[in-house]
Amino acid sequence: MGGATIIRRMERQKFLKSIGIGAAFALTYGCLGACSKDEKPPFIAPNGSNLPSNTPLFTIDLNSTEASELSKDGGFMIKDDVVIAKSLSGAYLAATVICSHESRKEITFQENEFFCGAHGARFDQSGIGLNNFGTGGLKIYNTQVADNLLTILT
Repeated sequence: MGGATIIRRMERQKFLKSIGIGAAFALTYGCLGACSKDEKPPFIAPNGSNLPSNTPLFTIDLNSTEASELSKDGGFMIKDDVVIAKSLSGAYLAATVICSHESRKEITFQENEFFCGAHGARFDQSGIGLNNFGTGGLKIYNTQVADNLLTILT
């Protein structure tokens, strides 16, 4: 072992002694406890969660190449952590890309519902879970269309 390693180990031991065993345990538990398989990670708040209702998040030009997937019923795109979809009946829908099951950015739109590719959570168009993985629900955004501009609202 090199001299620098021994000095660092001694400095670490001095530090732990100086803060006391209780604080050392709290620091260690916080680091190790966060890695537990059994704990569900905290839900990440979706974009716009701190804004008043119906505040515009962004606008999409439906004639743009960016929105080409929205020209067909059942198509979807992802922008700024929001899944924007066109239902099979032609309505524009928007939901957070972040699944409430494990806060993963895996939500897409398929078979006329929102779907998480990580664990198979399914949500209807109003954000209600359709299986055990979807029980946390899904944040749904309001949409508005005017002059071929689709606005996503909180």
